[in-house]
Amino acid sequence: DPQNVNIISEKSLKGLEFLSEKIEELSNIFFEYKGLLQGVNFGRDSQVHGKEHALRVLLLCLIIADCYNLSLQDTSILATAAVFHDSQRMNDGEDREHGGEGAKYFKYVMGIENDILELICKYHSIPDAEGYLAIENLPYIQERKDQVKLLLQIFKDADALDRLRFSFRDLDVNMLRTPIAKELPLVARLVCEHLKL
Repeated sequence: DPQNVNIISEKSLKGLEFLSEKIEELSNIFFEYKGLLQGVNFGRDSQVHGKEHALRVLLLCLIIADCYNLSLQDTSILATAAVFHDSQRMNDGEDREHGGEGAKYFKYVMGIENDILELICKYHSIPDAEGYLAIENLPYIQERKDQVKLLLQIFKDADALDRLRFSFRDLDVNMLRTPIAKELPLVARLVCEHLKL
């Protein structure tokens, strides 16, 4: 009965104007990492987890990182993880190993190691608790462990927001980890509809 409808809570959502501003602000770094993505060989040509998905996750990572005023170093970690995270996925089903394979591929292609980036790639599709435990077990990042946890949360949220490529029903906003990501479903949908390689 419409007479008995109550507002339980209100959620603020960002939209087209916000996205337009962010694209203008982030265009240089976005195109830098888009160029990197175009040179990466994906294990298979997937319509679900392919380069266009990685491109959308890249932009969403950059947007969320900018909202958190992250350093260029941390933003670069997220952007590079977006490029490589699904590059070695060999199927579109549940696959706990593909993130770790993407991390290995990053090391091979770039010729460098970055333990935080590799952790994000490896644990992006594994339950949060396992990723948080892995962070606790990296002794040399203990002074940054809260920041590394935030980076993992941002990345997982950006990846989850791209579930809107299927439908609005495929994203449970309450499962997102960061307050900023919870404001971005409309932005993610616009990105999904308009961002192409």
